[in-house]
Amino acid sequence: MDEKYRAFDRVKLEELHRLYREQCDTMTENKNSSTTMSFTTNIIRNKTHSILEEQEEEEEEEQNSYENETNADREQELKDEQTWKLLIQIYQNHVKQLELQKKTES
Repeated sequence: MDEKYRAFDRVKLEELHRLYREQCDTMTENKNSSTTMSFTTNIIRNKTHSILEEQEEEEEEEQNSYENETNADREQELKDEQTWKLLIQIYQNHVKQLELQKKTES
């Protein structure tokens, strides 16, 4: 039982040590900067950063999907409009032919 806790503690300590080293590296990089984040703030930021990126990617995919649907709808509307114009033109031509035919018969 104690061995399990020691292994767990060792893993946690290694994780904290890794985070501490990353924080030190970050602070070294930001040395010339007037503002540096606290250790815990940086840990929270690192963990939430990936979550925020995932959310942004999902929102972007939804937006692209919506735009694709909207573009497809617009294309279909244009095709429908062109089809109706063509049908109207065919109908008008047919009416003209009938009128001409009627005139020639009389």
